[in-house]
Amino acid sequence: MPVDGTYGRFSAHNQRFKELRRKKLERREEKLLQNTLKKTGKANPSTKEPIDPKKLAELKVEIKKQAQKQLLKEFYLVLLSIVLVVLFCYLFLS
Repeated sequence: MPVDGTYGRFSAHNQRFKELRRKKLERREEKLLQNTLKKTGKANPSTKEPIDPKKLAELKVEIKKQAQKQLLKEFYLVLLSIVLVVLFCYLFLS
């Protein structure tokens, strides 16, 4: 009789343990989805439906545009902060 969990009570225990772990993971993913939907304020989309390729392409383009805007905004903020620090050092430390 092997003792590695493939026989009898050990096997049943391992099966239950794996099932509980899978259910816990599903609950966690569902909770993450619900929290992200609450933050965005959008309706609950069905995760099972396939997305239209045209719509997916449009979403990708939109996300890229938003990312570029955010990156540019962060770049300007960093540049402004560097200029302010240099100006501050020049005025008060020289």
